[in-house]
Amino acid sequence: GSPAVTIVVTGTGFTPTTVIQFSGVSVQTTLLSSTEIRATIPASQLNQGTILQLSVIDGTQVVAADSGNNVQVSNPVPTVSILAPSSVLVGSPAGAITVTGTNFVSGITLAVNGSPRTTTYVSDTQLTASLTAGDFLNATPLLLNAVNPQPGGGASGTIALVVANPAPTIASLSP
Repeated sequence: GSPAVTIVVTGTGFTPTTVIQFSGVSVQTTLLSSTEIRATIPASQLNQGTILQLSVIDGTQVVAADSGNNVQVSNPVPTVSILAPSSVLVGSPAGAITVTGTNFVSGITLAVNGSPRTTTYVSDTQLTASLTAGDFLNATPLLLNAVNPQPGGGASGTIALVVANPAPTIASLSP
């Protein structure tokens, strides 16, 4: 999700026809000297966590940088702020929950008490997940975390989904 980033590559034998590639995609390259070239990684290559493999091409010769020179695009750590619904009753059937927060990326997973659930990425601020009827067996809060995949990524802070006992009702009174 970062804007375009400019990098400088140092080496030897660079010419005006030398081009930098990231994961096989050529980017506009500027020759600074025979030992230094500059290129901009477009924002379109920075929208999801990945490892961009750096290569330098001159004519038909392709030189891949060693893995220590690859560019890691890290996913952010998500945050969670709102649950819908915010509570359910003990014994409720399986159902979906909508989680609102920030920094959600494709591949995000909702963990319930540490166990992943089937999750659908909706946007960078919303996801939905399927909770099971087994999640609602006891009147104890479910601890939810949104987890972005690597590289980078990680788990959000915890937010609790209340699982409450139903309110009692009076059917009759005797005498």
